[in-house]
Amino acid sequence: MRSVLHFIGLGDLLGPILGLISWPMLLLVFVALMGAYLLLKRMPWRKTDDVTFVRLPFLSKAEVMFLVALEASVYPEYRVFARVPLRDLILANCENLSSQTRAQNRINFKTVDFVLVDPQRFEVHKVVELDDRTHEDVRRKVRDTFIDDVLGRAGLPIIHCQSKIFYDPASLRLQLNLPPVMLEN
Repeated sequence: MRSVLHFIGLGDLLGPILGLISWPMLLLVFVALMGAYLLLKRMPWRKTDDVTFVRLPFLSKAEVMFLVALEASVYPEYRVFARVPLRDLILANCENLSSQTRAQNRINFKTVDFVLVDPQRFEVHKVVELDDRTHEDVRRKVRDTFIDDVLGRAGLPIIHCQSKIFYDPASLRLQLNLPPVMLEN
């Protein structure tokens, strides 16, 4: 064994240690480690038998109503995507890696309500947030301010639309700063 260790260059390093450990002891340590590995592998670390999973709707009723009106008002100029993770739109960039990681972590678990995307180039045109009564909460206002700042600094426009019972597509186009649609005769 020692000649093999000397051949691969570990003789000087491991030789004295192996001189103190006998083969039966080494075998016992190996068997103990394998047993521990197999035991840990079988442990139910991620067992979810006692957890009930509930299916949630993808969008709220208010978001669905707004999405239908939004798609009607921007089609065919833009495609609309809902609940887009902010991390898919924005990347924090900083020379200080710690600051960059901290900024990216603030972005990672946030989403925006809707994104208007150019259907030919698939470039994001603007972000649309639907503001319902939950946006009056102090924490939600802080979140909205943060997202507005991040998108503004990245040069990505964001429009906030108030939640309503009915949306007029022409009025929605104006609110989105899009030119009116000319009807053909």
